[in-house]
Amino acid sequence: MLSDKNQRIKVKPNDITSLVIKELEYLGQKKIGSGRAVVDIGDGFYSWSGLICAVKNDRVELTANVGVHVAPIEMMWTKLKTGRHVTAYSRGIATYAVPIASLRPGIILVYRAELRHASEVVSKVAENINTVGLEFARSIGNYDALLPYLQGRLKMLGAYPEKAACCLLLMNRPAEAYDFVNEFNSKNPDYFEGFYYNFINLLSEKRNV
Repeated sequence: MLSDKNQRIKVKPNDITSLVIKELEYLGQKKIGSGRAVVDIGDGFYSWSGLICAVKNDRVELTANVGVHVAPIEMMWTKLKTGRHVTAYSRGIATYAVPIASLRPGIILVYRAELRHASEVVSKVAENINTVGLEFARSIGNYDALLPYLQGRLKMLGAYPEKAACCLLLMNRPAEAYDFVNEFNSKNPDYFEGFYYNFINLLSEKRNV
């Protein structure tokens, strides 16, 4: 329970996120880790949500990132990546996600004083994820729709170039994928080489099939 204002809050972030995840499970979503849930939306795409809880001196702030996890993309790039920046495949990682507040401004919920109304707040967070978040996931729930979002984050690195390359290949656009990885590797060899050569080999294998 939260203390009075200006006193130390004793509640832990996991206490709050666990309540939201339980509500999401009730709504049909599947827990996949601490503070994360998914919904199968078809063809290897999953609606993805990750809760963010911050404990302050007089309040607890709760919001979420929402987006998609695309299993074929994630499995492909994590298998091909070697050297630095290697990451094991995990369904708990989003392929692309944004703060839910960017989709509907004002979606951040603040607990003050006591948790007397916790159930109402938790239900509202879960409802937002299950409506706003799920709607956004479905809007980018295919390769054609997702690709521009991945391309918009290429400069951030963070596996977005690898995901974009795999997305092109999964869209049966190998020539574009080939041109893209060659150009990107020429500018970012230290970052990209661990993926680049394996991806080129995969393209060659597919041409020979």
